[in-house]
Amino acid sequence: MSCIRIITLIGIMFILGGGCLRRGAQSAGDAQPNVAGEEGGMTAGQETSSPVNMCSAGLGICFTYGELMVRGGQEICDAEPLPSSVERCGTGLDEDCDGVINEGFPRYGQNCDDKDELGNSIYGSFDCSEDRLSLVCKVTDNTCDGIDNDADGRVDEGYLTQSIDCPAGSCAPQGFLRCIGAALISTCQPLSAQEGSPELCDGFDNDCDGIVDEDQLVVSILCGVGECQAEGRRVCINGAFQDVCTMGVPQEEACNEAGTPPADEDCDGRVNEGFQFSMCPVCSPGTTPSVEQCDGLDNDCDGYTDEDLLNACGFCGLKPDEVCDGLDNDCDGTADEGLINRCGLCGPLPEERCDELDNDCDGTVDEGLGLPTDLIGICEGTLTVCRGGQLVVPELTMIPGYEGPNERSCDLLDNDCDGRVDEDVQVISDLPGVCTGLINSCENGRVIFTDPALAVPEYEQPEVSSDGLDNDCDGIIDEYTN
Repeated sequence: MSCIRIITLIGIMFILGGGCLRRGAQSAGDAQPNVAGEEGGMTAGQETSSPVNMCSAGLGICFTYGELMVRGGQEICDAEPLPSSVERCGTGLDEDCDGVINEGFPRYGQNCDDKDELGNSIYGSFDCSEDRLSLVCKVTDNTCDGIDNDADGRVDEGYLTQSIDCPAGSCAPQGFLRCIGAALISTCQPLSAQEGSPELCDGFDNDCDGIVDEDQLVVSILCGVGECQAEGRRVCINGAFQDVCTMGVPQEEACNEAGTPPADEDCDGRVNEGFQFSMCPVCSPGTTPSVEQCDGLDNDCDGYTDEDLLNACGFCGLKPDEVCDGLDNDCDGTADEGLINRCGLCGPLPEERCDELDNDCDGTVDEGLGLPTDLIGICEGTLTVCRGGQLVVPELTMIPGYEGPNERSCDLLDNDCDGRVDEDVQVISDLPGVCTGLINSCENGRVIFTDPALAVPEYEQPEVSSDGLDNDCDGIIDEYTN
């Protein structure tokens, strides 16, 4: 009685015993001794060749079954692998029978870019060619709807640009209909767009050279974390910069071997999570974990170096001071903060100059520039003023108390700023009548009143003349003559 157990035709075949008799064997109750010459017996020197169980050989499409035979006291599998073939893309089969599927096509499913028949960039993902022997860049999101239809992190990247005729007055006879912001936009530019203008990533031929969005800077970027981190590019696609980057596929988190750095296989920013430290030693064999120090080493054996000890710039020690040099010295994301003056420059504010400009950027032009003049008298200490880009002496009439060109006040001051005090001052008397216009003199800052009796012929005290005059200068005419 035989016993054959087969797990699966595409898996690994296990040979199971335990209660099964090998083919050709008899049960204990049926056992009969072989007699020489008897049918079914074995003569001296005869080799046994009896199948004892199933076996297999080959991988992939080469996998096949056979029988495990006993020959000369040794078990031999008579299975021979089926012929292999060339590995093909996307079949899910291992055609070259090496145990790996789709090797030779590492970029299968990743983002790609190519040129269409108009020479414009198109974007999609790598897919199998028709003969499945190579990869081709196939457009996947070819609608202009502002939706990431193929879930690759890019929008409308596969829309095929259409050639159109431009209207009269354009800088080129033909243009393109591009997908920009989920709308179809014509790239036809009027002749007013000057040749030599900088080309922008906006879907238009800014410099009128017949090419749209050319020579745009391609920036390298990173996406993903851990073992999924990949390098990509930031490129100009359909008039806008988009990130083209395909992250790796997260795998089940695994425990590192002793003396080897841990890896973030499941790409969640952590390593060895879910495992006890003793199961996943990060330290080299014989090294005891200690308090983490800022020394470039993983002292506490947690897979991280100098964690929570580095400054904002990623170095040990204090954070560097900010210096006004156009760089972000203290690594806070801002350059020269707190050091730029109100003119937007490093260093102290520029001094104001008399040049009709706001040199110190305070919103006022040519302020506070006066210099002492050489004027004397009450004009002493007067400052020059900036007028028309030049420093000039101010208008003296604006100085309080100034009297020019002739001094009029008797006050011991040089009111006309000529270096003399009260010179030629004539103080007009305020007496009425015939005393009107009487001139008093000034001595040492005091008014010396002139006696009308000596200076005015018509003056009378008391008034005796009836002549229609105020002879006694009291404001009353002929008051004693009536």
